[in-house]
Amino acid sequence: MSSTPLRLAVRPTMRAMPLATIVGGAACGAVPLVVARAFWTDASALFVLFAVALIAAAAGFAFDDSAAVTLESSPTTIGRRRGLRIAITASVLATAWGCDLFALRRGDVDSALVFNRFTLALCALAASAVAIAAAVNRHEVDQQGGAVGATSAALMVAAAEFFSARWPTQFPSVINDGAPNQRWWWLLAAAIAVIAWCNRDPGRPRRLG
Repeated sequence: MSSTPLRLAVRPTMRAMPLATIVGGAACGAVPLVVARAFWTDASALFVLFAVALIAAAAGFAFDDSAAVTLESSPTTIGRRRGLRIAITASVLATAWGCDLFALRRGDVDSALVFNRFTLALCALAASAVAIAAAVNRHEVDQQGGAVGATSAALMVAAAEFFSARWPTQFPSVINDGAPNQRWWWLLAAAIAVIAWCNRDPGRPRRLG
């Protein structure tokens, strides 16, 4: 299939997306940590946790679509349109997280360690927010499941820290002191699988036999 319909869908998709909400949420996750590190090089890990929660929550609004009914007749499949939304959202989140990583490099912080410890958790949580919102939108006409996805991401961050403090070998932590917990990979894989399933074209014919 030609990429022309996809290129033509970029501007309408951006107009239909709640970009202000996504950018605002990501900025809220970046600014406090950047400002904190500018004045205190030993800023608490709580700032990192706050940043991860807000940036991941912003991802939940990727599939909110005020023009869902209009775009149903688009020659571009729902999978391609939502893939485009994910790419746009990911670029916003990556920019915000990049600012945080740059800020964390100040002082005696090992930037590679920071990247390894926090980025996997952020990716898993952001993908989970998108997956939950996609599942909600699968059954909602107005395609406004972003609030549910965003809230879920924030709650997952809180739950991860709460349970990992009591059972560190069983539950992953966002701000652990060691290598990233492999359970984040499991969460990321599960979220990607849910997103892929929810992005199936509902009008696609099924094969029989």
